[in-house]
Amino acid sequence: MVEIEIPHVYMDVQELAKRWQCGIGVIEMLAETGQIGCCIRPVALEIALTRNWPPEQRPSTPIPKHHHLNQKEIYQLFRYPSTPQVINSHKQNHPELPEIHVQFADIVFFLECIVDFEKKHKIHKNIDFSILATDFSCIIWNGKEYTFGEMQAKVIRQLWQARENGSPWVYGKILLSNIGAGTDRIHNLFGRKPGWQQLIISDKKGKYKLNLPPKSSGALAAHV
Repeated sequence: MVEIEIPHVYMDVQELAKRWQCGIGVIEMLAETGQIGCCIRPVALEIALTRNWPPEQRPSTPIPKHHHLNQKEIYQLFRYPSTPQVINSHKQNHPELPEIHVQFADIVFFLECIVDFEKKHKIHKNIDFSILATDFSCIIWNGKEYTFGEMQAKVIRQLWQARENGSPWVYGKILLSNIGAGTDRIHNLFGRKPGWQQLIISDKKGKYKLNLPPKSSGALAAHV
């Protein structure tokens, strides 16, 4: 099977939340406060206009594809996702156009806005690490699911917390001592567990860390 990287022009709310590993509430807050432009997918605009105003009666002035919704419209769409909401902020610059009705599923964020936000806040968008179990016994890293025993999961948790605290490198003997492991070698604890040496890397001097970029001060909170 050939994997194809599909270029995005825009992302919907769920796609952006997954990209940034955050909750939908964080996306709502950023959109409401104007930190990232919240738009309506172009085809939804066209359908909404056609529904509200027949083409033969419609002026030639289109709603810009990158038209940003205002704070009230964003609030209503996020609060009532299954109910069509009235959008009329475009009438401020184009009073001849009709109001339209769209739904939460029509919300998109154009890639240029996403990239600008990531550059401004130094977000590492390529972090691919999801915690599926609160005890760290099951995670996803680089698109693959990994499961760990109790002691192994406790080591993963310590390394995650170390990264969160800004000091990702931890001596292996300290990691093992903290959990009362019956060995003083990380290699003995993880044994033949597939992929663990790619997930946990060593400085060859006794320290270990998760194979993730440093946590940025501007990064969004992880959704666990």
